[in-house]
Order: sequence, then C-alpha cells, then structure tokens
Amino acid sequence: MYKRLLLFTLDLSVAKGYTEQPKKCTQEAVRKMQSHTEKYSIHRIGVGGLCEHKNKILLVKIAYGPSKGKWILPGGLVERKETLSEAVEREMLEETGIQTKAKELLSARHMVTRKNNGEHASDLYLTFRVQYVTGDLQPCEEEVAKAEFIAFNQLATLRVGELVRHVIKQTASKQGPPKTSYQPSSPVKKKLKVFKYELYT
Repeated sequence: MYKRLLLFTLDLSVAKGYTEQPKKCTQEAVRKMQSHTEKYSIHRIGVGGLCEHKNKILLVKIAYGPSKGKWILPGGLVERKETLSEAVEREMLEETGIQTKAKELLSARHMVTRKNNGEHASDLYLTFRVQYVTGDLQPCEEEVAKAEFIAFNQLATLRVGELVRHVIKQTASKQGPPKTSYQPSSPVKKKLKVFKYELYT
C-alpha cells in the first residue's frame, strides 16, 4: 500500500515538472518505510482453557512436538476472524469433545524467541477459565493421546507441563477479569474497521 501511494505521489510530481532523480527517491522512501514497519512485532497468539468439572480439571496428554507426553491444558492457536473466546472454545471442543464457555481471563504469557536465522518472534499465550457446558470425552487422536478429567491431588503424580502447573497453582482458586459486554460505539467501530471486539476487565 505504501509503495502504491508513493508511486502515485511520484506521478503527481512528474506532472508538475519535479523529475529530479525520481526512481532513487522513491526506492529510498520505500526502503525507509519498510524498515520502519519491520521493527514492530507480529504476534502468534495461543490460548488454553482451564475447565473444572466435579472437582476435577480437564487436561490433555499431548501427542506431538516438544511437549509430547506431557499433560497440558487443551488449547491452540487463534485463527483469523476468531476472537479469543471463540478460539479457546473451539480448541476445547476439537481436542476433547467437551463444549465449554469462556468466562474469564486467568493469565497472559509473552515470550520473545530467537530463530536459527537470527530473527525474533513474539509469542503470546493466554489462559481462560472455561465453564463445562456438555459433552463426553472424545480426544482428537491426531493431537492428543488422552483427554481426562483429573483430580487436583493427582496432578503431583503426573508429568504436567511446567507453565501449566504454575498457572493451575496460581489461578485455580482465584478469579480473573471476566469478558464484559462493552462494545465501542458504531462510529469508533467504523473508523477502526472493527470486525469483532472483546474486552476483559
């Protein structure tokens, strides 16, 4: 978009007789704009759901990746056009067969990683308390080896992910900010081109 605008501006300058080194000027301006935008983070956002039901917590035993064999909270990456609550509810259903309702935000983890090529990546992981609605356990075999409701006093005997264990310990008996009904006014939504909106306070 920036390049198109710059080329349009260049066309106007040529029409007015300002033709001194147009190509070099345009390329330099584009380079500066690209350098300016590249310094801002592009985030990968993941969500996890903490579902308590009948004094037990819903966990999945992951079947792939670095955490293979560990018990973690059901969850995954947020897809385009999804809100955070839609993403965690979808992931809970896909991985466990349990339908839930996102109620409150429990924790936020931000991590900056460095790839082999030296580039940095920004990674966000948000956990939500979700309410059991309905369903029977039907684990997605492609992603999880098991999905079970586990008693809290059994967690110490299991290979639970380090972050998950910390989140459960810190938030199991606490309340986090709930999702509110607040929505921006129509003019603000139009100006910002808002598709969906959520606020947790």
